[in-house]
Amino acid sequence: ETYDQLQITIPVFFALLILFSQKVLETRKYIIRFHYCINAFIAILMISFVWMLIDMHSGFSFMNMIASPLLPFLLLLAFWALYKGHNIAKIYLLALSIYLVSMAILSQVALGVIPYSLLSSNAPIIGSFFEIILLSLLLAYRINILREEKIKTQNILLKHKEDEEIRLTKMVEEKTDELSMLN
Repeated sequence: ETYDQLQITIPVFFALLILFSQKVLETRKYIIRFHYCINAFIAILMISFVWMLIDMHSGFSFMNMIASPLLPFLLLLAFWALYKGHNIAKIYLLALSIYLVSMAILSQVALGVIPYSLLSSNAPIIGSFFEIILLSLLLAYRINILREEKIKTQNILLKHKEDEEIRLTKMVEEKTDELSMLN
């Protein structure tokens, strides 16, 4: 029962990963076509979530079929965002690559291609550890970028305010001089 409950979280995890990826890679800005395509993945994952609540086995199979192309698709999105000049995609690409490699190692262990060992059987945990560190760094980097943009915008607004004050002061002086001359 606990195993089934943990499996139900997988489509939710993937949906949240997609939403995170959309925000971090700014798909709405850099890759609008893929942004809407990846929203379809979220809808299908939510269908599989409901299906898993109804029938765990068939819903889980459906979710696995859907989720299989998801991670390579996210990898493609990261490459595309990097191609479009989005620097954060470098860190995202590294984190996702580490996770994919660790999951591939686990798959190879399950298939018997790679011999079972403590390291190979725990590859997803190790990969997730590094992925979490990299994604945390990515968030910190993104926060710094937003803070720099905020400071830049504030400086522009302050400069604009100063320019307007100077312009208004000149206008008041000119009007005062005109009134003085008229008087």
